[in-house]
Amino acid sequence: MSKTLTELSRSTWTTENPDMGAINAGSLQRIAAATEKMAERHTELIRQRDSFEKAAHYWREKSDIKDRRIASLKGQITKLRKALAAQPAQQGAGE
Repeated sequence: MSKTLTELSRSTWTTENPDMGAINAGSLQRIAAATEKMAERHTELIRQRDSFEKAAHYWREKSDIKDRRIASLKGQITKLRKALAAQPAQQGAGE
């Protein structure tokens, strides 16, 4: 045979009658090749999803750290404002 079974399964048979098992084997090989091609894309999509989830987790964690830092600094500002507001009252009482 000069052609592979896969190529033979794609041919339109007019005069030559090949073995039916050979045609079926070629068809099954084509189906298997198509299935493997679909699996490659599926694997790539899973890899992308995992990458996006990892990136989302990373940035969510960074955002939470920034939120806690902002809350802490707001608390420090409030503390300093109260201390500053209490200073003139203490200075006036000491005079």
